[in-house]
This record gives sequence, C-alpha cells and structure tokens, in this order.
Amino acid sequence: AYGKRKEEENAIKHYEGAISIRENYPDAHYNLGVIRLARGEMAPAIAAFRSALKFPPHDERARHELVDALIIDGCFGEAMTLEIPAPAICDWPKTDAKVFAVCSIRNGSVDLLPHWLAHYSKLGVDRILIGVFEDVSADIRAQIEECAKKWPLTTFSQRWAGTTESSHEEQRRQGCREAGADEKTWIVHADLDEFPQFPASLAEIIAAAEAQNIRAICGWLLDRVAADGSLPPVRSAPTLFEQFPTPCRLTARILRGGIRKIMLARFGVDVVSGHHFLRDGSTPRIPLGRPEQYVV
Repeated sequence: AYGKRKEEENAIKHYEGAISIRENYPDAHYNLGVIRLARGEMAPAIAAFRSALKFPPHDERARHELVDALIIDGCFGEAMTLEIPAPAICDWPKTDAKVFAVCSIRNGSVDLLPHWLAHYSKLGVDRILIGVFEDVSADIRAQIEECAKKWPLTTFSQRWAGTTESSHEEQRRQGCREAGADEKTWIVHADLDEFPQFPASLAEIIAAAEAQNIRAICGWLLDRVAADGSLPPVRSAPTLFEQFPTPCRLTARILRGGIRKIMLARFGVDVVSGHHFLRDGSTPRIPLGRPEQYVV
C-alpha cells in the first residue's frame, strides 16, 4: 500500500510539473484527475477534469470522469447539467425491435436469480439469456434448471479457463447470435445484481431512441440496503425492493467505483467489458425523460 501511495505521489508531481510548463496539456490534467479520484480527493479531481475540458480536443473521457466525480461528491444536479438533455415523454413511432437480457453466471450464490428473472420478465424483454461457465457446480446448474421451469430462459455455454474478459464478452455476443440477435436487436447488458429502472416502458424507450438515431443508452448504478442500513442475506420473498428499500451510493462514495452503466445498446454497438463505456469512447444519450430516471 505504501509503495502504491508513493507511486501515486510521484505521478502527481510529474503531471503537476508538466502542467506548470504547459498549462494547455489536457492529458496531464486528465491523468491527474484520475489519480486524485482514485485517492478519494474529490475537489482536486473535479478541478483537474474541469481543466482537461478547457483545452482541445475536449476528451469525452474527461467529461465521463467529471460527471462521476460530481455524483460521488454529492453534486448530482450539477453532474446532470453535463449530460445531453433528452426530450420529454411523448408519442413515438412504434418499434418492432426485439430486446434480449443477457447475464453470465459462474460459481457463487444464485439467490438473486429468481428475483432477476422476475424483474426482467416484468420489464418486458423478449428473450432472457443466461451464460453458464464450464466450471459452474452441479448444485448451481440444478438451481438454474429449476428457474427455467418457471421463467422462459435460454442458457448458453461459456468458457472461463484460459480466457480473458474480452473473450467472455464475445462468448455473450455469440450466445445472442445463436438466439437470433441481429442489428435491430437491443441488448440489456446485465449482471445478476442489476435491476434496471426506466422512466417509461422498454417499447417507449426504444421507440424514442430509434426515432433519434440513439444506439446506446446509459444509466447510473444505485445501491440499496435494508431499512436499518444493513445488508442481510437475500430471501426468496418479498421482492428485493421491499427487502432493500433504502437507496444509497455505496459504490460511488465508499468503494469509489465507476457508476455509469450502459443499460441498453444495439447488438452491433461495441460495449467494453464491464459494460460501463462504449468502445469508441462516445457518450451514450438518453432518449427521453431525465438522466436520474435511468437507474441500475
């Protein structure tokens, strides 16, 4: 820990030195902000990202990080002003696009799976796809099979040994292809602990997105705890929202993790592993409503 801290301090001195020589050096400001953010030093991190955005080429990464830093610091309103505004909810042309929800399961608890399946079924997705890694235990496979008796899910095989995160992502894409995904299909990129909420139905969200040529939609991670602030084991009933009624920002404020999430994207859109950003670095837009209404 000491060694890492020392490396960070040396890097800070390096970037501050570079900026003292050449103030219009956006990469130095950006890298300085990333280090400050990782150290939980919010004010200097925000200042560094603001400085990075003052100079060409106005890197989208700096805007992403500035929004996240502002939210972590509790400045949600200001953060939202940096997002591209969306039109109000209205009537859009109908869409016939299909929506697939995709999740991968390895070893570990699957207590969330029934809740996850119920949520996505209620959300109105057309297909639910579960990637199952080759080393998943017989007990977990049996639990997945039991869930398949109640919810219409499709499983596909994934390989863990000797592979990378990017290859896991390609395995998920192959699972989508085999299920019939094409360029018109929308994919909900999800983990087992993610329960997205939108300001309108999926059909309305997608129709609005297609009318505006939006190919990816982002939202924000929001954590939930029990009424007393604890994190007890998940029960089969009642719903997760009843078991964990209190929203909070543990990921942002305690773990200092990134909270932007790609919620929906066209099948042809390249989303990086973890589903936080697009491969091309562009900023996803929201098609209607307000940014804070898109919650993961």
